[in-house]
Amino acid sequence: MKKRASNFELLRIISMFLIVAGHVTWQTKFSYNELNLLHRISIQALWMGGELGVWGFTLISAYFLSQSRFKLKSLKKIWGITLFYSISIYLLLVVFHIIPINLKDVIKSFFPVLTGNYWYVSAYIGMYLLFPYMNLVIETVKSFV
Repeated sequence: MKKRASNFELLRIISMFLIVAGHVTWQTKFSYNELNLLHRISIQALWMGGELGVWGFTLISAYFLSQSRFKLKSLKKIWGITLFYSISIYLLLVVFHIIPINLKDVIKSFFPVLTGNYWYVSAYIGMYLLFPYMNLVIETVKSFV
């Protein structure tokens, strides 16, 4: 049985919370001019927390990747889930007349990883493809030290 690293799990949960808080401040159309200084500072702190959460989540993911082996099945799964949600969301937006059909959006929806439509998933897949080579470099450097 695998032992869970609860300290990393807690850090991941905190990172996810910060990311959600950062997205809320980014996506909400605040009128900063009408807010007092304390409110503007608190909103900026949430935004910076979101950025910090992304960095933390990425570092934790890289740490776990450095201790695993490359599996094509895992890569296909990440790619497939991203493709499914990208197409589903696009079709729902078109069906409910939220956005019109256009070629640019169709291409972005059907090739979300290649077009960077979901930048974090694209970056994660890039990191996933490179981690066997990064681990090789780390092992080579370790042998010299």
